[in-house]
Amino acid sequence: MVITAERGHVSLGVVVLVVLLAAALFLCLTCARPSEPAATPAPRFSDPDSVSRDSILAYARSLVFDTNYGAGDRQRLMVGTTCPPWVTGGDCTYGPLAEIQPQVGSYRIPDSATLAAGWIIARIITVDSQYPKLGLWAGDTTYWWVDGHGPAQLRSVLVPSDTARALVHRDTLELHPVSAIGGNKYEWRQAIARFQWTDTDEQLWGTCTNGACCKLK
Repeated sequence: MVITAERGHVSLGVVVLVVLLAAALFLCLTCARPSEPAATPAPRFSDPDSVSRDSILAYARSLVFDTNYGAGDRQRLMVGTTCPPWVTGGDCTYGPLAEIQPQVGSYRIPDSATLAAGWIIARIITVDSQYPKLGLWAGDTTYWWVDGHGPAQLRSVLVPSDTARALVHRDTLELHPVSAIGGNKYEWRQAIARFQWTDTDEQLWGTCTNGACCKLK
C-alpha cells in the first residue's frame, strides 16, 4: 500500500529541504556582503606644519586605503600647461605613472567643519618618475591631507614619505556637494579617488565628506 500526502499538506522532507536551502542562501548573502569600513580615526594634530614628519607618517600608515580596482585610479599624469597639444601653444603630454587610492573612511567624514580639523583622504604611489607639483617622487608614497588652515579655508597639504622632501601646500581646494536631483539628498556609499586632466593642469579628486567631494586644483 502506497501512502501519499493528503492534499493541502507538505511532506516533512520538503519542509526540511526548503529550510536548508533558505539557510544556505542566507549564509551566501552574508558572506558576500562587504563589511562596512570603520570611520577614519581622527589625528592628534590639526596642522601638519606644526608636528614632525614622523608623526604625520605614523598616523598616515595607521590608516587603511582601498586598493580595489575602480575605487582608485592609475594613469600617467599630465606634463605641460596647455591642452590639447594641437592647439596654439599646446604642450601637454603624458608624464609619470602614478596610482591614487582613497582612504576607506573618507566618505564617512560627516561635514566640512569636521573635515577642516584635518584628515588624510587618499595616498598617491608614484611608479616611475617624479612629479614635484603634487609632491610625488619616484618609488615614493605621498599622502593627501586636507584641513581648514588655508587663506580660503580648506587647503591641501601633500606629504611625501621621503622625509628629505618638503611638504607641498596647495590652497586652491574646492568642496563640491553631491548633486541632488528632484530635491533628494544623495550620500556617498564608498570612498573614491581619481586623477583629472584639465586644459591647464593635473587635478586630484576624492570623496572627503559624506555628502561632498574635494578637488585639488
